[in-house]
Amino acid sequence: MYIMNFINSRDKAAMQTRAVFLPSLKSNTAVPVAALPKISVAIPTFNRLLLLQRSLDSVLKQNYPNLEIIVSDNASEDGTREFLDRVSDPRVKVLRHQSNVGMVANWDSCLRVATGTYFLLMSDDDALEDSSAIQEFVHAFNGEYGCEVGIVFSDVLFERSDGIVLETKSGKQTLYNSIDLITSVLSNEISVFPCATVFRTKDLTDLGGYGVFQATLAVDACAWMSVALKYGSVARVPKPLSIYRVHQSLSSSSVEIWSADYMAMCDVINLRTTQIPEHKVRSLEKAMLSAWNGVPLGYLSRRLRYDKDFGILDSLKEIFKYRSRIFTTTNAKLVFQRLLRSMRY
Repeated sequence: MYIMNFINSRDKAAMQTRAVFLPSLKSNTAVPVAALPKISVAIPTFNRLLLLQRSLDSVLKQNYPNLEIIVSDNASEDGTREFLDRVSDPRVKVLRHQSNVGMVANWDSCLRVATGTYFLLMSDDDALEDSSAIQEFVHAFNGEYGCEVGIVFSDVLFERSDGIVLETKSGKQTLYNSIDLITSVLSNEISVFPCATVFRTKDLTDLGGYGVFQATLAVDACAWMSVALKYGSVARVPKPLSIYRVHQSLSSSSVEIWSADYMAMCDVINLRTTQIPEHKVRSLEKAMLSAWNGVPLGYLSRRLRYDKDFGILDSLKEIFKYRSRIFTTTNAKLVFQRLLRSMRY
């Protein structure tokens, strides 16, 4: 259970009715705030007070006026509660969980109370790159692509724990066919991160939220893939609009967890590709198998990099522990899914 605390809403009506000068990529026109689509920016948090402060500050500095910010505190014990008590900006809503409900349930708590047309999920350690980031995301949803896109994503900057910022891989186009994008992501040619991915809120709620997917770490990927495949097209903003913080953590390095998550993504793709040409699906399956095959190598690399007490022999034992089962299960699953598709056509 959580208790909702709407922070200081006395100026809300005034914010919605006044006319503002909205810097636009196309024109400079005074637009009433209420006439602009609202975007909900969610920041689920747990025991990361200092990083949360930076993340929240980056959203509060946005020049896009029709904005709500939802901070969901997952029973933090590091002063987060007291910090949020002092936040007085009327755009901020705070959700308070009485006990830790887990990562995905915390995400869904944010989604349930979101009132915006659009929805952006940021981790408490991520940040928006500059004050125009939200404006550019919203503009891309209303851009001239000649079609209705499912999601909008941008490039990101990687930030290491030592503060060094590196630019990640960039795409080559601003409009993607959904199958082609997913194939590129699985082939490690481009990346899509939650802090740089905007949905229509209704599309996420229609899915049932994030918790419907049988994944541990790739819940966000299952969500954006589902929506992207529903629409067929995805828009990319060709510049970094968000900062993604890279942690020296081993939690995302488990061969078993990542292999299971690829299974969940495979289920998403199978459910959504019944009307897609078979050759496109085969290309996607090839990329999926390649990604599966890359899991052990990625695991080995991360363990050796971040765990000084973990030797190469231990890593190899961990890999071979799951390798045979992973290979057999994944290939059998793909064959079965091909059979199901052939029966549908």
